[in-house]
Amino acid sequence: MIIPLLFIHLLNLRAICVSSLLTSNVKCDLSNLSKVLACITVCGITLSADAVSIENVKVTSKALLDLSINRKAPERVEIGVFGNDAPVATKIFLSVCEGTINGDLSYDFSQVSRIKKNKRIDIYKFSQGSAQKQETYLDEVGKARIRSVDLAANYVNQETNNLRHDFDGAVSVPRGGKSFGFTIAPRANPDLDKENLIIGEVLSGMETVEKVNNIPVSREDILGTKGSFSSLGKGVDPRAKLAAVDRPLQKVQIVRCVVEETASLPSFLKF
Repeated sequence: MIIPLLFIHLLNLRAICVSSLLTSNVKCDLSNLSKVLACITVCGITLSADAVSIENVKVTSKALLDLSINRKAPERVEIGVFGNDAPVATKIFLSVCEGTINGDLSYDFSQVSRIKKNKRIDIYKFSQGSAQKQETYLDEVGKARIRSVDLAANYVNQETNNLRHDFDGAVSVPRGGKSFGFTIAPRANPDLDKENLIIGEVLSGMETVEKVNNIPVSREDILGTKGSFSSLGKGVDPRAKLAAVDRPLQKVQIVRCVVEETASLPSFLKF
C-alpha cells in the first residue's frame, strides 16, 4: 500500500498546483509536500537533481592492478581515479598503492576478502606492510599490556560528492576514511551510496572483474546463525575471528599496484 499512497500524494500535489494556476494564484500551495516527502522517505526512494553523470567526471590519475586468480598469471585492471572529486580519499588510496604510507604498507599482495556477487568486491586483506602498530598500555589494575592500533584511524576525510553507484565498475572507499581497503562494484549498486564514497571507476579489465565476481564464496549456514554467533564472539573477545561468510573460495591477490599520471595535489594532502 505504500507505493500507491506515494502516487496519491503526488497526484494531490499536482491537482493543488493546477488549481492554483487556474485561479491566477501564481504561488503554488505546497502544504502537502511534507506528506509526499515523508512517503518518499518511507519507501526508501531518493530523488536528487544533483547527481553527476560519470561521463562528466575527470580522471586525474590511474592505478594499475595486476590481479592473480587462484595463483594463475596476473591480469591487469586499470582504475581511473577522480582526484578532483575526492582529493583526500584518492590521495590515501594512491599513497597505499605507491607504498608511501607507514613505510611499506601497500596493495601489493593484498587479497580480496569478500565477494557479494553483482554487488561488491572488497579488498581489505593486506600482506605487504602493516595496517596496524603495537602499543603498550596499562589496564585497570596497572598491568602493562599490548594492543594493536589500526593506523587507518589516523587517515580520515569529511568528503562527499554527487557521484552514485549507478554504473558498472565503480571504485569506492568507506565514507569518512579510517580504512585503507576499497571496493569494486561489478554492477550498479545504489545500496553502497550511504556507506561508500566513489573515488574512481574501472577503465579496462572488466572481464577480470567479472571473473572475480563469479568466484564461489563461503555461505551462511542453514539456520542463518554463522555470522551472528561470530559477531557475538567478536564483541566478547576482539581477538575472535569472524565467520567466513562471502569469503572467496579461490585466492584473489593483487600482485602489483602501480600509479600512473598522478595529478599534482596541494602539499597539505601529501602523506
